[in-house]
Amino acid sequence: MQANVLVGGLIACSVAILSLWQQRRRADTKLVEAKRQLDAERRNRASERTGRIRAEKKLRERESSKEESSDSNVPEIYPLQPIGHLQSCFTKRSGTPRQPLLVPAARARLLLRQDIPAGCLEGLEQYSHVWVIFVFHCNTDLQRLWSPDHASDGLKAKVQVPRLNGGRMGVLATRSPHRPSPIGLSVAEVIEVKGRSITLGGADIVDGSPILDIKPYVPFCDSVSQASAPSWVSDEASDDPIALKDVQIRDDMLARLEACWAASGPGGAIRHALYKHPEDWVGLVRQVLRLDIRSLHQRKYSVTLHGVTISYDILPERTVLVRGAYVG
Repeated sequence: MQANVLVGGLIACSVAILSLWQQRRRADTKLVEAKRQLDAERRNRASERTGRIRAEKKLRERESSKEESSDSNVPEIYPLQPIGHLQSCFTKRSGTPRQPLLVPAARARLLLRQDIPAGCLEGLEQYSHVWVIFVFHCNTDLQRLWSPDHASDGLKAKVQVPRLNGGRMGVLATRSPHRPSPIGLSVAEVIEVKGRSITLGGADIVDGSPILDIKPYVPFCDSVSQASAPSWVSDEASDDPIALKDVQIRDDMLARLEACWAASGPGGAIRHALYKHPEDWVGLVRQVLRLDIRSLHQRKYSVTLHGVTISYDILPERTVLVRGAYVG
């Protein structure tokens, strides 16, 4: 009997010792892991500090070189990349409205980059409008920007303004896409925010444009009641040389436009997604032709919307007459 008690006591003692040893081992493991994390954090901090010191040194050197040479042409480069690309109803530059919201029926969709989470758009549905910052990627003179030695070659200080009937104005006093930095700014209506995409209304942006950022439109500070502008940028000018009075679409052409809306091919999927009914899409056609951006002598009498090319004539009384439409 005493032997059994002794054995039981030894077993209990062994179990207690084993438990204490395991607790000590876990504590040692946690201590080692904590030290490892602390060392890693110290290395990261040191690396960040070293990187910051190097960046500050380069910045000081660059500023110093600018002071020594006031006419330095060394460009400053910032790490910008698109947050996504826009799917727009405006397939080509020709026919794209000259300002945002002039074509309320215009629809576009921004899909965020894969590495940008959908949570970035959360709350945006509470706003009626947003600012869209984008790149004029269809400019024909972009190539010069890739070469610092020729960045200023061909840069025109003045551009022709359609509403001045070809009159010239300083490029920075206009909304011309051909700018020292080809960055565009457009305000658009928020139609829908869903997942990682946002559907916009009234945007004057070409399909495929890289979007750098979107920001909420805040009325109390973005709308300036005392703001003024030259008469040639007013909403409706009686002497506007590019204003058109009406758009005529015969029954046969109306049927043709509706057939083009229903067709697949280039732009078909996004066309059907953004315009649920053919009459909505025909309304877009009417609005775009009524507000063609080009001067009268520059118009080639065709526009391409969602992969559908529409040809037209301008009659002497400044009325648009649709002549044909085809997909592709």
